[in-house]
Amino acid sequence: MSSTVDDHELTPERSRIGRNMQAAVYGTILALSLVAVASEYHSKPTRIAGSVLATQVVFYIAHVYAGQLGIRLETRHAPTRMQLRDIMREEWPLLAAAGPMCIALVIGGLTPLNDEVWIDLALWVGVATLALYGLRIGLAENRSWMGVAGTTVINALFGLAIVGLKILVH
Repeated sequence: MSSTVDDHELTPERSRIGRNMQAAVYGTILALSLVAVASEYHSKPTRIAGSVLATQVVFYIAHVYAGQLGIRLETRHAPTRMQLRDIMREEWPLLAAAGPMCIALVIGGLTPLNDEVWIDLALWVGVATLALYGLRIGLAENRSWMGVAGTTVINALFGLAIVGLKILVH
């Protein structure tokens, strides 16, 4: 029996990486949507950043809470500290995903430039982040350059759809 790992075998490390990517993509789409919606109600980038961060924290706590409930059902007892720490670590990318967009918004709030420019920049940062996730996934799957490009474009299209809806509503 060979000790090498098959390219398609799901190892604990690959599973962890996949869950982290899942949380990061979800968090990015959530933050991007929140920036788009909040920009309709707040004109100041720093207020939008505050709304986005507060909402991401609530979603992070909800995901951690749901994760510990899942452990309770599976094991019939409360999660250990290590299990709770693992859940928090797995869900962290959901919260961290708001960082790049919020940084753009906070910088925008501190500069004399037009606020709308910074709000738009935050949206494009979100789109670019989704594209980079697609690139990472395509490369991890050892796809052809066309496959990598396709995965990158599909991920970016999710962000572009959110930006498009913001433009339609605005």
